Amino acid sequence: MTTEQLMREDLLTTPPEGLQPLIEKLRQRFGPALKAVILYGSCRRIDDAGEGLVDLMALVSSYSKAHGLVLSALFNRLLPPNVYYLEADSVPDDPGIRDSMA
Repeated sequence: MTTEQLMREDLLTTPPEGLQPLIEKLRQRFGPALKAVILYGSCRRIDDAGEGLVDLMALVSSYSKAHGLVLSALFNRLLPPNVYYLEADSVPDDPGIRDSMA
């Protein structure tokens, strides 16, 4: 199987359950600058967002729109990617899911 075929097959699979709270936090953080979210890493491979740290890549329209601060946007342009830690509750009384976001 070629790399392109593997990628097409992977894109057709549904992401693991439980990502919505993290994606909502990203929407709150970046607002309309958020254009796409890419799931990668071990949680993607094992198809379980509750195991380990979820790796998400947030694609934004521009660093200045995403950060709002000129200095943060400048450093993100010079030294990408920025990596952040994010937590979200999935359901009440649940320890939640954790995310490493680039």
